[in-house]
Parts: sequence; structure tokens; C-alpha cells
Amino acid sequence: MAEPPTVVVAGYGVWASAKVNPCTQILEGLKHRDWPDCRVAAIEIPVVSNALYQRIEEILLDMKPRAWLGLGVNTLPSAAIIKAEKVGINWRHFGVPDNAGFRANMQAVVEEGPAAYIADYPYETAVCEMKAAGIPAYQSFHAGTHLCNQMLYTSRHLAELHGLGTRCGFIHVPRTTEYISQLAWPSDLHPSMGLEIPSLSLTMMTEAVAIAVNSMARNASATDAAA
Repeated sequence: MAEPPTVVVAGYGVWASAKVNPCTQILEGLKHRDWPDCRVAAIEIPVVSNALYQRIEEILLDMKPRAWLGLGVNTLPSAAIIKAEKVGINWRHFGVPDNAGFRANMQAVVEEGPAAYIADYPYETAVCEMKAAGIPAYQSFHAGTHLCNQMLYTSRHLAELHGLGTRCGFIHVPRTTEYISQLAWPSDLHPSMGLEIPSLSLTMMTEAVAIAVNSMARNASATDAAA
């Protein structure tokens, strides 16, 4: 019997714009689920831009996963929706510093790397299944220019560089409704927040990521059966 595929779910931890990051909460939820069709490695990734390449490379070469699914929080005042990102671009550009105090100004993610990579994680079925479960979700064009984009680009680049065949993608989630409900108005607001802050429940967001993982596992099984 074939070994079940390994799926790495890599979520960012706390940083300046996410003192409570829903990604770490989602990772904890995934650890307590049963996964009959795959092995899930839920890993927290520090928000440190210049250390990201090495950390992703270590995980990929150690685990050689069938898939890598990154998680990041969308801190902009946009819709309360799950965003499956399609394109990672070869740029780092952000004013809010990472946890090492670094701010990128029009710098490449990988020097002399391709201009962009397209995510090859099988989002299409997963997004349809999320919506069927009552979870707002869609396929977004690209992941911005902060560390979320950097993770998508870097994971795809390293999978190609090492010939791993790992399917890579990235999902943005909003803040949790539970977190928003605890804010003191208006003292807890900061410039990146609007007066109305979009959110989804932690339960719903954890379920959305679980759907994406299980969709990947089924896709891998079908691919193996056809081979």
C-alpha cells in the first residue's frame, strides 16, 4: 500500500500587524484533527524575511512533502473571505517591518529568479468545496509584496530547484471574529484598520484550510491511482 501523502501547512506567527495571528490558531486546530488520507505537518514560521528561504528549504528537503500550503493573515481592510493566491512575484516591498526590524524596498525575493511563479496547489476544487460548505472563498490574483507573497514564491522556487514535485500554494485569511469582538473601540484601532474590520470565525477558517488539505490528499490519491 502506498504511503499517504504529506502536506505541510506553514502558517506565520505573530508580528507587528498581527499581535494575535489566526494562522497559529488554525495550525493548532489542524493538529487535533484526524487525517485518514494524508499526513499533515502544521508548522509555525517566524515572520523574518531574510531567514525564510533557508527555513523553507530545510522543511522541504527534510519532509519532501507532496504539497506545501502557506497561511497568512490579510490585515488590510478588505472582504471577510478566504483568498487562495494564484501568483507569487519576485519582489519584496513592505513598510511594516518584520520581526527582525527589516523593511524591504523593491528587493528581489530570489536574485536572478523568474519574475513570477504560478501556484500549482489544486485550489479549484477546494474553493468550490469551501463555498459549498458556506465558507466565503475565491481565487485571488496575487499575494501582495510582503512575506505572504515571499513564502509562495520561495516554496515554488525551491520545489523547482530541487526537483521535488511539491505542489505549492498560499491562502490568506482575515482576522477572527473572536479577536475582533475583544477590541476596545476606538483605542485598539491602528491605521491599517478601518472602522469596520472584516473577520471570519476561527472554526470556519480552520475548516476552510482542512478542506484545502483534504482536497489535495484526494487529488494526490487520484494521481497515484492513474500512474
